[in-house]
Amino acid sequence: MLCPLNESAYVRRDKGAILGDLCGFYRAFGWQPAPDTAEKPDHLATELEFMGMLLIMLARAEETGHAEHAAITRDALGRFAGGHPGDWVDVVCDHIPECTRLDALAAYPRALASLWKSMTTFWQWPTDPTVTAPGPAEEPASPYECAAPGFETTALTRNGHPVA
Repeated sequence: MLCPLNESAYVRRDKGAILGDLCGFYRAFGWQPAPDTAEKPDHLATELEFMGMLLIMLARAEETGHAEHAAITRDALGRFAGGHPGDWVDVVCDHIPECTRLDALAAYPRALASLWKSMTTFWQWPTDPTVTAPGPAEEPASPYECAAPGFETTALTRNGHPVA
């Protein structure tokens, strides 16, 4: 995919650790993504939906005077935001417009980037300025791919023209 919307495509950490940490957050708050979406736990929509749920929980805890629940939720929200979307939202928002010619699709990431900046400022969530990749990082070649050492690549042609 030209522009995957999964954290593990942008953040160079062990994918299992990323997914495990995300699922730990989800489980701790009794939340699961809607099964009909079929998205992975590190999908942008899944992470943002979870944060929306935490914001609702926080508002309810504060509204009802449950200071301890509010403190726990606020802490989890900050750790989640800083450790997951905060690591890659800006990067993917910069990358999406590079992958489309449709103005409408390019407008969404600009709006998300603006909202994210406002939210991180307001809530003082940490962000990771070291994640500066212009897009998803290239996966290292596996020994089973044709370009692996010891294998010659051959361009496929038909009637002298390259076959895509």
